[in-house]
Amino acid sequence: MPNLKVHYNMAWSLFLPLLGLMVAPIRTVPNMDTISSGNYLIHLCNSGEPDSHASYLQQLLPQIYTHLQAVIADAHLGTASQHGYGPLFKTNDSIEEVVGVYQHMAAGTDIMIPAIPSRRTPGLLTARPTLVCVNDSPSLAALYHLCVYDHPDEPMLHWEDSNLIALCPNFWAHKEMTVPRSDCPRLRGGSLSPNNMALALNQQAMIVHELARMYQNTTNWPDEVMNIQDAVNLNATASLRNANNYASYYAGQSIDLPERLESSKALQASVKPQKIEVSSRYVCYEFTC
Repeated sequence: MPNLKVHYNMAWSLFLPLLGLMVAPIRTVPNMDTISSGNYLIHLCNSGEPDSHASYLQQLLPQIYTHLQAVIADAHLGTASQHGYGPLFKTNDSIEEVVGVYQHMAAGTDIMIPAIPSRRTPGLLTARPTLVCVNDSPSLAALYHLCVYDHPDEPMLHWEDSNLIALCPNFWAHKEMTVPRSDCPRLRGGSLSPNNMALALNQQAMIVHELARMYQNTTNWPDEVMNIQDAVNLNATASLRNANNYASYYAGQSIDLPERLESSKALQASVKPQKIEVSSRYVCYEFTC
């Protein structure tokens, strides 16, 4: 799920058909297959049709808003959290920033984007965060080509300096949220195994992933660390700049499991190789499956 570092003028050319949506007044919803969910806009998703992607997203986004409240409450606990804050964000010094990013997601805070690229039009514009369903219609030809041909394995795309998140056709092939126990990595010898991104490969976590990029307000994002143990291995500063840490924390919180490890020390210690005698268990951070 890359944050595409496209040349600025090129990015605007890709989104030119959506220009009215990007610069429309904050409370004005353009009459062109666009509906709202909270402050988010859902665009070109066949709104008004039965069983459309638009109606699906109108049900999915409120679930994310609701679950984010639990994530925010837990993040306020910092390293005392039993849900993975410590392994993924490392220090209580990061609480304010982590909580702030999740609060922006829950509220759908307006995005500040640069004005139309021209030396004669400096300044910023305010726009609502917008999900766009990419299809093969002529108006979205450039985005469709990026999704299907340039990034065929990517479910979503986001550009720096943009309020738009593209839902590629591949997005709809992923599960909505239900995380099976097999997606929980095992803790073996102080490391999470398999070292993959299975935990965050669901639609809710993917949306959170892209929103983390949008609301972290970081230009020139570093190369992203996607696998779970690699994310845990990041230092505190790098963890705040890695969108997958936010998505994994969100996804790990969503699993309602019958028992927990008694403390978070085991997983926090996984940053340094140690032998921990829980190798037969699956864990989603401090949860055991």
